Amino acid sequence: MSAQPPIFRADIERNSREEVRVTLEAYHGRFILDVRVWEDMKFGAVSSRGPTRKGATIDACRIPEMIAALEGARVEAVRLGLVEADQ
Repeated sequence: MSAQPPIFRADIERNSREEVRVTLEAYHGRFILDVRVWEDMKFGAVSSRGPTRKGATIDACRIPEMIAALEGARVEAVRLGLVEADQ
């Protein structure tokens, strides 16, 4: 999103061609959390991974709400047996 490197970045493999990239970065004088799908792209003879439109950007002050939502999904996934309780 910005020309500066992100303050924080984590990549989660989605499949062999895509990853979900989570970044915290400064953007136009404010801090944002970006959760976006990056995929393999080909630019002529050059291949690299680039961002797609699939994702969301929220103000960094909303991170606690995002964590609470993910924790709620984790609890439900454990209840359904989709993930181990200690993950």
